[in-house]
Amino acid sequence: MTSLVGSVLSYVTPEKEVSDHAKTVQNIFNNYTAGQEFFDLVYAWFENYDQHIQYLRNKSFYTDVKFIIQLAAESLKTSEDLHLFPQRVDTYLYMFHRINEYIASQGRPIDQMNEFRKILLERLGSEFKSSEGANPNFCIKEREMMKKIDVKQHLSAFTDINCIQTLMNFFAMCKLAFQSSQIVEETNCLQWKDALTTTKQWKISLQDFVSQYTQYKESFTQFPFDASAFVYLIRVMYPSKSKHPISFEIFRDTLTKLKLDYQAFFSEYCVLFGENVKQTFYEYDYIDTLLVVLRSLNNDDLFGTYLQTYALNTNFNKFWGLVLHFSQNHDLSDQMQHALAPILKAQAEKMSLPMFNDCCQMTKNTVQKIRPQNRARTARVLQILFYAFLHKKIYFEQNFHPLDEGLAKELLSLLLELSWPLDAQNPFCLFVIEHLIFTLYDHTKDKFQKLKRLFQRLNQLNEKICTNNKPVKFIQDCWLNDYVCDTPCDWLKLNRDDYQNLCEIHQNNGWSLYVWS
Repeated sequence: MTSLVGSVLSYVTPEKEVSDHAKTVQNIFNNYTAGQEFFDLVYAWFENYDQHIQYLRNKSFYTDVKFIIQLAAESLKTSEDLHLFPQRVDTYLYMFHRINEYIASQGRPIDQMNEFRKILLERLGSEFKSSEGANPNFCIKEREMMKKIDVKQHLSAFTDINCIQTLMNFFAMCKLAFQSSQIVEETNCLQWKDALTTTKQWKISLQDFVSQYTQYKESFTQFPFDASAFVYLIRVMYPSKSKHPISFEIFRDTLTKLKLDYQAFFSEYCVLFGENVKQTFYEYDYIDTLLVVLRSLNNDDLFGTYLQTYALNTNFNKFWGLVLHFSQNHDLSDQMQHALAPILKAQAEKMSLPMFNDCCQMTKNTVQKIRPQNRARTARVLQILFYAFLHKKIYFEQNFHPLDEGLAKELLSLLLELSWPLDAQNPFCLFVIEHLIFTLYDHTKDKFQKLKRLFQRLNQLNEKICTNNKPVKFIQDCWLNDYVCDTPCDWLKLNRDDYQNLCEIHQNNGWSLYVWS
């Protein structure tokens, strides 16, 4: 060690001579002790030196500090002391803390301090790797001392993780920081995400990170990598400005390796998902796969939250395009139908008539591509949209009239092409029947002409609706107000030819006969 001191003295170009008391630090490194005993020696030496510099009135203080830094750094390179390093880790961190205090008191930086920390972190990383994660560990357990050492500050040194060895250094410091947080008993203990956010640039892949972590995961049994940390890594390693999002193969593989709960992960991932949707980061195929994975978790709330998040961060045409795309490639389910209902109702509040027409045209262009087993469910979903949009327009907007016969016929045709299943117990279904068949915009005041056109509409729907559905279950009395004569005088206006014409038009259609009765 004497030769080491000599080389350090020659390296340091002093503004003043190094004090004799500062040189006595070599005695500590000549002492082959470790653990608490070594820590106590270093602690006592610094306490004595504090008194010494007060006596000297800082005459050689700056040079002394440079000498202490360099000696500590060189000792980390000395092969004869390497076997002692695992039991001296906390002491080196304490030395770093005390030297930092000296530098702060002088208000004069010392470049060698950065080099000292660099060597210390590299030594920690090498020890972590060679011990397969068993080291480093703290020997001291004293809470107030841990607060002074402030291990977490060293995480800020990892601004750039560009290789596996740097990752080893980072893992070693994370292990110590977690232990320190536990000893200090912080109210908010250090989390993996806190540690990761100190790094500004990641030049290794997510797969490399996960592979190395799983290799040394026994080191972090008490501080396992969690879902929020994984989501953070996805955020920084797969930003929305990159070409492709993380693949679901990597998702599954990583979640399995990290032993993360799928539901916990997707609960954390939802915010990032919404941000990426806003940046149009995902294609429909990707969202489809995500929805299938979410559906497999049997968590209706989580599934609905993702659909809602997608809807809130894109326009309605894209959202409806997703629904149609999904119906072409995957099985719709009760879960998805139920999740869509509140979203469609909310979206309809903001929908204009051109947007509604675009939605209908998109559906019309897609009908033949929708899976046969999905058609009835798609019709029910479309029924919800029709209800939400028309109910708002007809009853809450003064300038909107009931649909004209042409548009109503187009919408009805679209539903029927999707094998629309009628349900007399469903208020949405009843509303749509009323406003696509019975309550239409008609400028004429002649009730017999209105009735005639109603019979003609019902005749066109005979096979698809009327034959298989009993009118008494569907037709409401209030729907017929525009078709029924209010007074005997109105009936007197009906001549024989008009009456005969009505009789011929109804063609024994069950729904027409019910109305006529």
